[in-house]
Formats: sequence, structure tokens, C-alpha cells
Amino acid sequence: MKILYIAHFLPPLKNSEAKNNFITVTELKKNGFEPVILTSEGFRTNRDNTFSLDGFQVSRYDAATVPKKLPDALNPRTYLRLPDLPLNLAFRKQIVAAGRRLVAQNDIRAIYAVFGTGSEHLAAADLAGMTGLPLILEYRDPWIHNGSIDQYMRDKFPPWYYRLCRKKMFSLQKYAVSRASLLLVESGYNKLAIERDFGHKNVVLNYVGYHDFERDKIKDDAHQLVELPKHPVIGFIGNTYYGCETYFERILKCLCELENEGLEFTFVSVGENIFNRRTLSLSMKQHLPVSLVDFRKAQGFTSLLDWGLSILSYPNLNSKIFDYISFGIPTLHFSPEGKSVRDFFAQTGVGFFISADNDSLKESLRKYLTTPVFKLAPEIIARFSRQATMVPVLEAINKLIR
Repeated sequence: MKILYIAHFLPPLKNSEAKNNFITVTELKKNGFEPVILTSEGFRTNRDNTFSLDGFQVSRYDAATVPKKLPDALNPRTYLRLPDLPLNLAFRKQIVAAGRRLVAQNDIRAIYAVFGTGSEHLAAADLAGMTGLPLILEYRDPWIHNGSIDQYMRDKFPPWYYRLCRKKMFSLQKYAVSRASLLLVESGYNKLAIERDFGHKNVVLNYVGYHDFERDKIKDDAHQLVELPKHPVIGFIGNTYYGCETYFERILKCLCELENEGLEFTFVSVGENIFNRRTLSLSMKQHLPVSLVDFRKAQGFTSLLDWGLSILSYPNLNSKIFDYISFGIPTLHFSPEGKSVRDFFAQTGVGFFISADNDSLKESLRKYLTTPVFKLAPEIIARFSRQATMVPVLEAINKLIR
């Protein structure tokens, strides 16, 4: 049963979105579906050979050349110095044209689009309207509920233009959602928000989970990366989301104060994040900063942690939580107060929620860093494998098209 699968990020692109989407198409194929993949040609130099799309039918559209509706000289935004919406809507027509060819050439039963840029969802909604095929939309964060995008616009756009862009984003998302038969979202926060704002009745939780890509071998190889002098080891693996800078600064300041008070631990940060940029100026001795590394090495550093840090500027989950879970590492999740995120940690046992509204952050960190080190129970880990988190998704898709 063929499904047209539209995603901007897929191998050989080198980022977590490409990895997560690869896992999804792999699970779809294992469960009797045949993904006909439409993806981008962009990021030609940012490659990672960890994953391969061999065995899939793959078509690509050119995402390296951005088409323009107007020459810069005729575009009013050039003179007003107004930025575009941070959704990248430039490839919509290219995707529609390529998608129509694939639908004509294949016995497609449904369209499945993943938000990597806004182009994929809008083009998929267009295709669903043209073909009458059921539409499945997968969101990480629905556009208007993405706190990082919203904070970026608040900071960079004039107030009147921010309000205009929010209105346009809502209208575009409403159009896509109205065409969808099934919505997949990554957290309870997103599910409640999209049901509230758009009234959609078929919204299914779709935790990104983890996949066992040579995980045991990664664990065995991890000791070759570095010797960690002091336990517990607390770490942050990945890049900084826009709007989280203040939260990173608070955590770093508290860790520095705890170090100065004699608390022993090792703090590891991997990637382009504020921890690596700021620690030297704060003279933190128990910090191991690591610049950008490939996926396998990043996973290796993850496996060395005792505590994994997850940080967001709005009350939602972060996909790196599932990387920590895969190695049995409990998460310390730091975000503003929110019932759905607090309930997630209370009900799953994968770690602990620390509210950004908490004035005693340092004491919370001290409490966990002086707690005896432990690993997550096997049954908790198994619950969040991608095979397990795909079960409700597969049930919903089967109900929709079989």
C-alpha cells in the first residue's frame, strides 16, 4: 500500500530531523506500507552516511535554489527591511508539481507530510485537494504553537508586522489542518493546543522515540571518546533553540556556583550551544565542551551521561529526551510551568521536571546531582522505542485508509 511521504529532511542530510524521518519511513515499510518519498536536494555538503534510503523509491526537488515571486528591486520588503515568515514557504509549487507526477505514476492511497518547512504541509494540502486523497500531517510543533518561532518574530519584527505575520501563520495552518484527515503531534501540549485552536477531532500523539541503531556498539565505543573524571556526569547534547538563551544562562550560573561550593560533578556540552560559548568566561573547571561532531559520536557522548539536560523556553517536550531514554539516562527537563509537561514526567518516570518559574533552581540541581546515580528501568525504556510509539500512529493510518 503506497503512501506519498513528503519531508524536507531525510538522509543523507545530517540532522536529527533527517534521522527521525528516516526511522518513520523505515517503520512504515516494516508494517506493510510502501513510502514513495519526495524530499529535498538541499544541504548537499551537510551529509552523514549513517543512514541510507536504499530500497526506497525516492524523488527529490531542488531546495538549494529559492524561487522568488518578485525581483528584490520590486519587492516592498526590500525597502522596508522586513523579513519573511520563518516557515520557508518557497518550495510549495515545486513540491506540488513533483507530487502530482508521483500520484499519477503510482497507486497512492494517502499523502503523509512532515513539517520541516511550511512548504511541505501547504503543498500536501494542495495535493489532497486536487486528488481527494486522505492527508496525514505530522507536526513537531504546530507553527503558531512553536515558542522558538514566536519569540524570534517578537524580537526581530516590528510589532505591527509581528501581528500581521501571526495572523497569516494562523490562516495558513488552518488551511492545512482543514484538509487533513489525521494530525500527528509530538506532545500532549501540542495536542491540546491544536484541538483548542482548530477544533480538529483526529489528533494522535506521536512521540519521536528512539531506534536501536548499533546502540550496543556505540556504548562499547564510548569509552574511547574521553575519560570523564568525576561523577555524576550531567550533559546537554545538541544546539540551542532560539529564545532559550536566558534559561541556559541561569542553569550555567547555578552549576558554576555549585562547583565553587565544592560539589563534584562533570558537565559535558556537545554542539553549537550557549554552554560552549559562555563557560570559559565563567571559568568553570568541571566543564568539558565539545564542538560539532557527527551523529555517532554525539550518541557516544550521550551514553556517557548520568543526567541529560533538556531545555525549552515554552512548556513542551524536547526530542532529545528520547535519545537520553534510549541509553537509560534520566532527563532533567527545564521549561516554563505547564500541566501537560509536568504530567508527562510524573506519569512516565523518565526523569524530572524543573519549572523555569522556580526560584530555587540551584537547590533543585543540587538535589539531583547528589542523588545516587541510577538507570531507567527496561520497561520504561522499551515504552519509548520508535516501534512502540509508532503503534497508535499505525493504528490510526490503518483505520484511515485500509
